[in-house]
Formats: sequence, C-alpha cells, structure tokens
Amino acid sequence: MILSQLLVVNTARDLSKPAIRFLGKDMTYADFRTRVAKLSYLLIHEIGYGARVGFICRNSPGVAAAFFALTNACATIIPIDPDKTPAEIAEWIRTTKCTHIFVTNDLTNHVREMLNTERIYLPIVEIEKKQGGEYDPTFTPAPEHQPKDTNIVVIFRSQGITGKPKYIQYNHKNLAAAITPLKQAYKLGPNDRIMSIGNWAHPFQFIHGMLFPILTGGSIVVDHGMDNKEFLQYIQDSKVTRLIGSPPQFLKLLLACRAEHKGIPTVRSVFVGLGDLQPEVQRAFETLKVAVAHIFGQVESGWTLAMEDYTEHFENRIRGCIGKPLQGLKYKIMDENFDEIEGSERVGYLAVSTPAAMTGYLDREKETKNVLRGSWVYTGDYAKIEGEEENMRLYFLGRRDELIIEQGVITGVGEIDWALKGQMGVEDAAGFVLKDSRGRPVVAAAVVKVEKSPINEKAVIDMCASRLSGDLVPKVVVFTDHIPRDAGGNINRIKLRAQFLGVVV
Repeated sequence: MILSQLLVVNTARDLSKPAIRFLGKDMTYADFRTRVAKLSYLLIHEIGYGARVGFICRNSPGVAAAFFALTNACATIIPIDPDKTPAEIAEWIRTTKCTHIFVTNDLTNHVREMLNTERIYLPIVEIEKKQGGEYDPTFTPAPEHQPKDTNIVVIFRSQGITGKPKYIQYNHKNLAAAITPLKQAYKLGPNDRIMSIGNWAHPFQFIHGMLFPILTGGSIVVDHGMDNKEFLQYIQDSKVTRLIGSPPQFLKLLLACRAEHKGIPTVRSVFVGLGDLQPEVQRAFETLKVAVAHIFGQVESGWTLAMEDYTEHFENRIRGCIGKPLQGLKYKIMDENFDEIEGSERVGYLAVSTPAAMTGYLDREKETKNVLRGSWVYTGDYAKIEGEEENMRLYFLGRRDELIIEQGVITGVGEIDWALKGQMGVEDAAGFVLKDSRGRPVVAAAVVKVEKSPINEKAVIDMCASRLSGDLVPKVVVFTDHIPRDAGGNINRIKLRAQFLGVVV
C-alpha cells in the first residue's frame, strides 16, 4: 500500500478531526485529503511524473500536502534544511540530482538569490500558492502511471558524523514500516496534539513530527515563526500535548519559559531525539510535570531503534538505558568478527532487523552492501543488551572509534565532558580518543578556554584526576576555539580526532 492510500484508510473514521493547525486555524482531515488529491492532479500537470523535488521549506500544511501529492506523481522528495549554508545546500541539490525546488513563501527570495549565486538553474515552485481548485477532490492515478510501494519517495541526508554526509533512500514500504512501532510507543489519545519544534527536513522530525501523526489520524500543530512570548501562548492556545525536538531546542524552550515567567501547562510529554537532555534540563521538565522520553535512532534504520517509556518516572529509569525494544524490530550483538554473541548480557556491535530499513545509499552500492546484510542493518554502534524479548533493555555505548576497549573493559570518554563542564576557566570541553604510532588508544581532552583564562594542560589534568577514575584522566590536552557538534548538540568526537591527528607519537 502506498502512503496516500494509508492516509485515506487510517483517517476515514473521523474526517472532521483537525489534521493540522497553522496560524491559529484548523485544517480537517477531509480538507487535507481534498487538498492532497487536487494538488496531485495539478503537480502531475505542471511538473509531470518522476521528478526529483528538493523541499527548501519551513514547516507548513502546504509542505505536508505537497509531500503526499508528489508521491502520487511517482516523484522523489528531498527535504533540505533551509538553515544550512548556501554551499551545503548547493551540494545537497547537485548530489541528489534535483529537477525542481519547492519553497515556502517566506524563503522564495532567499532561495532564488542563493541558487543564482551557486549557478543552479532549476524551476522554483511556491508550495503555498498551489491549491488546484479546479481539480477533482479525489485522486485516481492514470493506469500507465500507477505508483508502486517500492518507488523511492524520499531521500534523507545524514549528518555526516562519521565522514561525508550520505544520502539515504526510502520507499513507501520503508516509511510505512517506520511509523508502525511508534503507535504503541506514543500511546496517542483522541485529544493529543503534536508539535515539532524543529524543521521536518531532518528525518527524526519528518517521521515523528509529521508523517507518524498524519498517517495515524493524529493532529499536528505547526509553528509559524513566533517570538518567545507568542510561541508559548500559541502552544497553550493550540492545546499542544506532545512536543518533538532535540536537546538544544528543548533547552531554548525552557529558557523562554524562564524569561517569560510562563509554563507549558497543556504539554504532557516531550520526545527527545538526536541526543540526551542534560540532567538539569530533564529535572526542569519533571518540575513542570512534563514527562520525558529519549529516542535512539539512525537514519538507515527508519530512524527509531529504541524509545524510553515516557510513562516511567525519571528517577526509576536505569542510567544509560535507551529503552526497550520496539514492536517489529529484532536486535543482535556481534563480536569483532561479526559473529553473534549469545547470553543474557551481550556487549558488542549492534545490528537491527527492521522492515523500515533504507533501500540503500544513493550512488553508493559498496557502502550499502556493508551496512545492509540480508535483513539486518549493521549500525556501526557499540551497545549492550540485557534480557530477552519483553524484558530486554538496550544500552548505547558509542561508536567503536569513540571507545577504549582493553581486556574486555569498555571505557567511554563522555564522562570527561561532565568533569570539565563549568570548571573555572573552561568554556567548553570534550573527551576523545587518539591513537599513538603503534595504534594504541590514548585518552585526550579538547578544551575551549574562557577568554583570558590562564588555564593550562596540567590544570585540566588535575581537574579530571579529582573527578574521574585513573583510566579516564586525559594523557593529552589540546586547546581549541570550538568543539564540533551535530544538530542535536552532541560532540562529534570523530571530527575532533581528525582535527588533532598526529598530536600523539
């Protein structure tokens, strides 16, 4: 079944229910489905079948409707983050071979100027101006252009944490499977309203904040670009109950609450992807009586690999555990030879079997074969699994290159970050692993000094020695202007290692 058919089937029960709230107005599922159908005819007429469409957009009802309409036109959608640099966006467009660019009205001039500067000459379509009023309110595909559930419908871009960004392809079946386990995890009620406080260009926000609620008959509230006070009031007036975002976005939200002396009384839970909330941020949400659930994912695996149970109190959660297994997924742990490890507690490389796995990397057949092996996705992550079936718990330990493994003991360097955080003279800091000339791991720390701070290498080592076990005290300290981070605010230790390669001999 293709996505637009799922939309019709899963929302048939209550077409009067709001699908999307935007600018203070509700669009019902009846209206949304009609808009998708009319847009399907219009876009087939204007751009034809099989286009590759780059979305450089802010979240809006037009973006969601255009996505479903384009899948009816056998098109491939490439969500592009509008806040990336012009050079990054240009590479994104060229690599994915876009044939058209769709924009929201607020970005039209910016995108046109950027494309001209980068000498990219593609048709620009303003999504919100496309209504298709003269077309039929129900869509029937032409017999010779029937969309198939194996058609590639979206190409996501990875963050490039382990190297150059990859472009990851999904078909209808993959995306439909990606939302299936979320139904049980979110436990949405009839009055729940979901708001994503990040752009849908990121696969986490796209799947959790747009695709999942729309395809399960939920209600979305869309931020239309407001200042702190107006935004907090909009959340309350729109009766938002669930928020989707990353750690930096939720920190910004809490700072807005503090600045405006205002809470978020309608919100019952927040779902955090792309990293972990700092303990003090999580406690702040607990004080506001807002439950927190972290989501562990990877783009290649349908994004969601494990989720915390948001109904479980913060104090009762096991430290380091990223959740229980999700419905429909299988997990295994492998040793250095990629043989499966048996037993009640397994530590090693994580592989996941899921029908939501990508169809493959764009134009990277060899790398696709390395990651997709039979029905299994080899994640490249090191993890620990305890227990079996419903009693299974999953612990994420890190990428293999971020860990020190000696005589079966696994040491992560993340505790160095916390040991140095907030210390006098330290603006920012991160632990990472270097290799010496013999290939042996060496614990290192990168430090950003407070301006005019006299702090030196010995002082940093002393700070760590007073707070950490001996195996985690850095042997090497380097000073830098900034610590590289990804979109979730997570330290990119691989980039740090590459930056200071050769420091150790």
